[in-house]
Amino acid sequence: MRLQSLKVRNFKSLKHLDLSFPDNGILVLVGANNAGKSNVVRAIDAICGDTWFSRDKLNDYDYYQKNRTSELRIQATFDNGRSAMFSSNEQWPRYLERSGSKIFSSKIKDDFPPSVSKEVRSV
Repeated sequence: MRLQSLKVRNFKSLKHLDLSFPDNGILVLVGANNAGKSNVVRAIDAICGDTWFSRDKLNDYDYYQKNRTSELRIQATFDNGRSAMFSSNEQWPRYLERSGSKIFSSKIKDDFPPSVSKEVRSV
């Protein structure tokens, strides 16, 4: 399963990001120091990492400009049509089918494995 796209709103230094990943090859993030490259990787890790985000784990610095009144949202979509979405308005991430219906599975980590984020490296 491959990561197809990433949408980020109000997360750390990322006010608004819509990123599509290539079907093949690699994606290289290039930018000045403190431009947000590592925060793209952190957003992917929030969805695909070893531990899951929850609203209780958020700190002021996780929000864009430390503004807790704006919804923090991260959505990762995969090539199988499923997606994982975290919103600061909800306690836990949601796991969605292509149709938008919620997935109820005790093996959700199998669908969104940490190995996806391990393929992403920050230099």
